[in-house]
Amino acid sequence: MMFGRGYYDRDRFFMHRDFYGITLWHVLIAIGVILLIISIVLLMTRKTGHNERKDTNENLKRILDERYVRGEITEEEYKTKKKFLDEN
Repeated sequence: MMFGRGYYDRDRFFMHRDFYGITLWHVLIAIGVILLIISIVLLMTRKTGHNERKDTNENLKRILDERYVRGEITEEEYKTKKKFLDEN
């Protein structure tokens, strides 16, 4: 009979004795989902240091140029700071 303790056995498919419905597969799937979420968050928030550094240097050079044009720094200071930025 298919509805007895054979084919559709509830204990066999869901309860697994003392686990109250939580099986090893449930635990593995939950761990997999958690790892997937963590990896997605890390990939979305991670920034590459190389591109960020290049952008920072470009912004600093632009600010330095603006300060020189406005007369906030002398030509000597401008050249010294620009040389420093070019080296880094």
